[in-house]
Amino acid sequence: MKARSPVFKQLLSNDTDRLRITDFEPKIIKKMIEFCHNDTIEDFEGEETSVFSIASKYKINSLMSYASKKIADNATIENAIARFKFAHFYGYEKLKKWFFKYIIENFSAVAKTGTFKTLDNELYKPILEELINQNKIS
Repeated sequence: MKARSPVFKQLLSNDTDRLRITDFEPKIIKKMIEFCHNDTIEDFEGEETSVFSIASKYKINSLMSYASKKIADNATIENAIARFKFAHFYGYEKLKKWFFKYIIENFSAVAKTGTFKTLDNELYKPILEELINQNKIS
């Protein structure tokens, strides 16, 4: 774990081999450990964002990348806005750009979900500007 995470390396450097993690569900912690040992996770559909969150907290970049790919792979019209906001919250630009493009390409369907209205101006404006630039709205 110390080899994968600078946070764990620092936390576990004081002659301790134990760490208490209370802000994530045990199954998410197990997924993180599984990845650190195997470079893969057997099954975590529906838990991608939680796995990404724990990877972000403990700065396990390879797990962040792995989870972000799964987040994108499991994109739907219904979850696109929520996951776009999620990527923005974590400052993960690659995933944010991916969802930006997905939303633009599927805007008619995404707009019908009503979730588009939940975006704040910081996220809303660039989408509208891109839609105007592509002549998808006027």
